[in-house]
Amino acid sequence: MPRVVTPLPPDQPAVLLATDLARLGLPPDRARRSDLERVGQGIHRQRAHPGTGWADLGLPEPGHGFSPDHLAALLRRRPDAVLSHETAAHLHGLPMPARAWRRRDPATGELDVDPPVHLTVARGTRRVRRAGLMDHRRPLAPEFVTHVHGLRVTTVDRTWLDLCSLTPPWTFEDLVAAGDHAVRHPWTPAGRTDPATTIAALRSALHA
Repeated sequence: MPRVVTPLPPDQPAVLLATDLARLGLPPDRARRSDLERVGQGIHRQRAHPGTGWADLGLPEPGHGFSPDHLAALLRRRPDAVLSHETAAHLHGLPMPARAWRRRDPATGELDVDPPVHLTVARGTRRVRRAGLMDHRRPLAPEFVTHVHGLRVTTVDRTWLDLCSLTPPWTFEDLVAAGDHAVRHPWTPAGRTDPATTIAALRSALHA
């Protein structure tokens, strides 16, 4: 007879870490049951859980292929890490050039390599060594950290500064477009709203 799978508590996230299962008092082999799908080392997705998609957040699909729930799990695994660079830019809704979602494979020269998820961690901490992730070890003051859609990310001004280090594929024109988007006053049916950041804050980030 097939083994009966005990359902997980309904309040659990769509993407689970091995530590999440341990916290529930479940054995390590619980991750091998049919209701879970492995999406990374020590990371599993609940097959029946609808989860949160990028469309649910009003954002286009990013090139890195990670779901919002997967990113949340990564941040639970590394409480010291902050989503940054292009990953943060996407979450902030900054305009992204199409070439930002494609990378040249150094081995083949082809432009079909998925871009990584960018994480910033403090200097002196252990590196993030997992497929699809790129870590940046550098100081990050608390005032440059915020939350977007429940995810820990760099602020808009710090994100824009980090994008300046990604040339190429980002061009001067791309950076101007992203900066202009960040400081504009968005229009809503209720009228203009406050910008995501200010020109003064962008200047301050350059000298931080």
